Amino acid sequence: YDGSWSAGQMHGHGKITFPDGISYEGEFQNNKLTGKGVYTWPTGACYEGHVVDGRREGRGRLSFTRSAAVYYGQWHNGLRHGHGYENGDVYDGTWENDKKKGLGTMRWFQTRQQYSGEWDNNDGRRHGYGVLYYATGARYEGYWLGDQKHGPGCFVFENGEVWAGVFAQDRP
Repeated sequence: YDGSWSAGQMHGHGKITFPDGISYEGEFQNNKLTGKGVYTWPTGACYEGHVVDGRREGRGRLSFTRSAAVYYGQWHNGLRHGHGYENGDVYDGTWENDKKKGLGTMRWFQTRQQYSGEWDNNDGRRHGYGVLYYATGARYEGYWLGDQKHGPGCFVFENGEVWAGVFAQDRP
């Protein structure tokens, strides 16, 4: 640890490097990593934002070295929670315990697809009613279960033709 001390405790601004190579530079309060700070992992991943008792909490940004993905948004108890965004692929919606939950829109950069609708509780999969827009111009409007088309829905082809009916396990 290199930084400020108060009454024998890390307090104020400082930098600590842990045995596993992870480092934290930022605010300390009574020996706890609390306040604004920057975590850096040996892989090059980096978190900048608010920290409470060493965990990501409140608003923060997580970036990676091997991926263009960047998460900007809310954190709770060290996990993505609330609203946030990822770069490359973009998700605009709510998070709970590091998973997409409730209403949200996901845009996949590589496939140029977009889904707007409901996300499953606790596993971040499409679930409930939603619309998937394909890069070809086709779209599916209907119900999802476990990230697959399941239940009443319609598929609108690129040429405007429509197939409406019931889907089961991603198939009409």
